[in-house]
Formats: sequence, C-alpha cells, structure tokens
Amino acid sequence: MLLPMNGLQSAQLNETYVNQLLALNEETSERGLVLTAEDAKHVLQARSHTLNSYGRIELGINVTEEIIQLFQKSDFVNSNNYVTILTEIQEIFYYFKNETNEKVGDKELLDKIKYYFEIECGGSIQLLKSKMEEYSRKVRMEQMKQEMEDEGRDIFERKGK
Repeated sequence: MLLPMNGLQSAQLNETYVNQLLALNEETSERGLVLTAEDAKHVLQARSHTLNSYGRIELGINVTEEIIQLFQKSDFVNSNNYVTILTEIQEIFYYFKNETNEKVGDKELLDKIKYYFEIECGGSIQLLKSKMEEYSRKVRMEQMKQEMEDEGRDIFERKGK
C-alpha cells in the first residue's frame, strides 16, 4: 500500500529527481546540452502535469532519463530547443502509452518515437505526433484482430466439445 507523501517527502523526492537529471549533464554536455536546476524542475513539472492529465502514475523517472539519453544524440536537438524537445517527447510518450493500451513496452515505444523523429519527421514534433497517431492506430488494429481471432478460437473450441 502506498501512503500519501507529506510536503517534506515530496520536496525531497523532487530534489532527488532534479539531481538525477542534473547528473546526466555529464553525458549530455559533450553535445552542448546542459540542464540547469530550473530546467530540470521544468521538465519534472511538465512530466507531473502530463502524468496527471493522462491519469498515470509512474514510480521513478526512468522514462525521462531514457528520453534524455536517447534524444541527446539527435542532430535535431540543440541547446536552444533541448528542454522543449524533452517535455514534448515526454508528452508524446505518455499519450501514446495510453493510446496503445499499454501493449507496447517502454523501450519499444521510445525506439519508435526516436526513429520517427530522426528518420521520417526530420525533428518535427508536429510530424512526429501525426506518425505516432498512425502507429497507435496500427497497434490497436492488430490488437483487435488478435482479440477477434482469440474469440473465434474460443467459439470453435466450445463447439467441438
């Protein structure tokens, strides 16, 4: 059972998360991408808002860290758009996590987002959203097809008994 956190626990957790994101600067600074403490707080606030708006709960910031590690290598991410790209990709990730009914694992979804962002969308967030809509429709259609096949097998098996 999870107990509600008091203000002090929440502040300590936020500080821990900020420090985790700032620690990634060691890796990202080679490409000129550095988060300030304020940037890290902004990314975390955007994450929290996104999670709340989609009714999601995440324990830890692994996805945010993965996004930073994946997208810091992009030719389309620079010091001017770094924070914006991070918050947009978080939003896209959680939206499509819901849209695909949790049928796609985190790594697979992040890899798909990265592929579209880099290869098919030329770094355009708007194009990425459109491509991801197509992808989520495909995932849902495959899921519906599988469910229909499973139902058909169930009916066939019951008739055979």
